[in-house]
Amino acid sequence: MGRKNIAQENVNEGACIAQLRHDLMNPLTVVLGYAELLSKRDDLSPDARTQLTKLMLSANDLAAILQKSKEVGCGN
Repeated sequence: MGRKNIAQENVNEGACIAQLRHDLMNPLTVVLGYAELLSKRDDLSPDARTQLTKLMLSANDLAAILQKSKEVGCGN
């Protein structure tokens, strides 16, 4: 495999990673938005609020991982 082929594969892989990151962030943003709206409700049971907090923490963790991958140049 020549250097041009390897370089092209790296470009293709980077584009694939960038697209995957984008495709994950879109629905994740929706999940976080709805979770934030739900968190403002006064009628949630303590168990529902606990589960919602876990959901928000996990979603924010995933968003941070995706952002970090962008910052370190994965898929740029």
